[in-house]
Amino acid sequence: MSELTDKRGKTHGAWRQTAGCTQAIETALLIWRTADLKPHHREALHQIAVKMARINCGDPDFPDHFADIAGYADETAKLCRSVTNFPPEVEVPADCEPGQLYDGRICRAFTRQ
Repeated sequence: MSELTDKRGKTHGAWRQTAGCTQAIETALLIWRTADLKPHHREALHQIAVKMARINCGDPDFPDHFADIAGYADETAKLCRSVTNFPPEVEVPADCEPGQLYDGRICRAFTRQ
Protein backbone atom coordinates (compact mmCIF):
# COMPACT_ATOMS: atom_id res chain seq x y z
CA MET A 1 0.00 0.00 0.00
CA SER A 2 2.88 2.35 0.72
CA GLU A 3 4.07 2.02 -2.89
CA LEU A 4 0.65 3.07 -4.20
CA THR A 5 0.44 5.94 -1.71
CA ASP A 6 3.90 7.15 -2.70
CA LYS A 7 3.06 6.94 -6.40
CA ARG A 8 -0.24 8.80 -5.97
CA GLY A 9 1.42 11.38 -3.75
CA LYS A 10 3.65 12.44 -6.63
CA THR A 11 0.70 13.21 -8.89
CA HIS A 12 -2.11 13.91 -6.40
CA GLY A 13 -0.19 15.54 -3.56
CA ALA A 14 -0.04 14.50 0.07
CA TRP A 15 -3.42 13.13 1.18
CA ARG A 16 -3.82 15.44 4.17
CA GLN A 17 -2.91 18.55 2.19
CA THR A 18 -5.10 17.63 -0.78
CA ALA A 19 -8.03 16.77 1.50
CA GLY A 20 -7.71 20.12 3.29
CA CYS A 21 -7.54 22.00 0.00
CA THR A 22 -10.60 20.14 -1.33
CA GLN A 23 -12.59 20.97 1.79
CA ALA A 24 -11.54 24.63 1.59
CA ILE A 25 -12.80 24.82 -2.00
CA GLU A 26 -16.07 23.10 -1.05
CA THR A 27 -16.53 25.40 1.94
CA ALA A 28 -16.17 28.43 -0.34
CA LEU A 29 -18.76 26.95 -2.69
CA LEU A 30 -21.18 26.35 0.20
CA ILE A 31 -20.72 29.84 1.64
CA TRP A 32 -21.41 31.56 -1.68
CA ARG A 33 -24.04 29.18 -3.08
CA THR A 34 -27.27 30.85 -4.12
CA ALA A 35 -28.50 28.30 -6.65
CA ASP A 36 -30.68 25.31 -5.83
CA LEU A 37 -28.27 22.58 -6.89
CA LYS A 38 -29.38 19.12 -7.90
CA PRO A 39 -27.34 16.04 -6.89
CA HIS A 40 -25.51 15.91 -10.24
CA HIS A 41 -24.49 19.58 -9.87
CA ARG A 42 -23.21 19.02 -6.33
CA GLU A 43 -21.32 15.85 -7.26
CA ALA A 44 -19.72 17.46 -10.30
CA LEU A 45 -18.58 20.40 -8.18
CA HIS A 46 -17.22 18.00 -5.55
CA GLN A 47 -15.27 15.95 -8.11
CA ILE A 48 -13.96 19.10 -9.80
CA ALA A 49 -12.89 20.46 -6.39
CA VAL A 50 -10.95 17.23 -5.76
CA LYS A 51 -9.19 17.58 -9.11
CA MET A 52 -8.45 21.26 -8.46
CA ALA A 53 -6.90 20.32 -5.13
CA ARG A 54 -4.78 17.64 -6.79
CA ILE A 55 -3.57 20.18 -9.35
CA ASN A 56 -2.79 22.65 -6.57
CA CYS A 57 -1.13 20.19 -4.17
CA GLY A 58 0.28 17.57 -6.54
CA ASP A 59 1.67 17.63 -10.05
CA PRO A 60 -0.02 20.45 -11.99
CA ASP A 61 1.24 18.98 -15.27
CA PHE A 62 -0.46 15.60 -14.72
CA PRO A 63 -2.90 15.64 -17.68
CA ASP A 64 -5.47 13.31 -16.12
CA HIS A 65 -6.46 16.01 -13.62
CA PHE A 66 -7.59 18.33 -16.40
CA ALA A 67 -9.09 15.54 -18.49
CA ASP A 68 -11.14 14.45 -15.47
CA ILE A 69 -12.41 18.00 -14.88
CA ALA A 70 -13.45 18.21 -18.52
CA GLY A 71 -15.16 14.83 -18.24
CA TYR A 72 -17.16 15.76 -15.14
CA ALA A 73 -18.13 19.09 -16.70
CA ASP A 74 -19.15 17.44 -19.97
CA GLU A 75 -21.26 14.74 -18.29
CA THR A 76 -22.99 17.34 -16.15
CA ALA A 77 -23.61 19.57 -19.16
CA LYS A 78 -25.26 16.61 -20.90
CA LEU A 79 -27.56 16.12 -17.91
CA CYS A 80 -28.37 19.82 -17.80
CA ARG A 81 -29.24 19.82 -21.51
CA SER A 82 -31.50 16.82 -20.99
CA VAL A 83 -33.66 18.70 -18.48
CA THR A 84 -33.99 21.87 -20.57
CA ASN A 85 -35.47 22.66 -23.92
CA PHE A 86 -32.17 24.09 -25.17
CA PRO A 87 -30.10 22.08 -27.66
CA PRO A 88 -26.32 22.33 -27.22
CA GLU A 89 -25.88 24.92 -29.98
CA VAL A 90 -28.40 27.44 -28.62
CA GLU A 91 -26.86 30.37 -26.80
CA VAL A 92 -28.89 31.38 -23.76
CA PRO A 93 -29.27 35.13 -23.39
CA ALA A 94 -28.07 36.71 -20.15
CA ASP A 95 -31.54 38.01 -19.33
CA CYS A 96 -33.24 34.61 -19.65
CA GLU A 97 -35.18 34.04 -16.43
CA PRO A 98 -36.68 30.72 -15.27
CA GLY A 99 -40.14 30.26 -16.75
CA GLN A 100 -39.58 32.91 -19.41
CA LEU A 101 -40.09 31.99 -23.06
CA TYR A 102 -37.13 32.43 -25.36
CA ASP A 103 -37.23 31.43 -29.01
CA GLY A 104 -40.21 29.18 -28.26
CA ARG A 105 -38.41 27.45 -25.39
CA ILE A 106 -38.82 27.79 -21.64
CA CYS A 107 -35.85 29.05 -19.62
CA ARG A 108 -36.21 26.70 -16.68
CA ALA A 109 -32.74 25.46 -15.84
CA PHE A 110 -30.92 28.74 -16.01
CA THR A 111 -30.81 31.15 -13.10
CA ARG A 112 -29.29 34.57 -13.54
CA GLN A 113 -28.19 37.01 -10.85
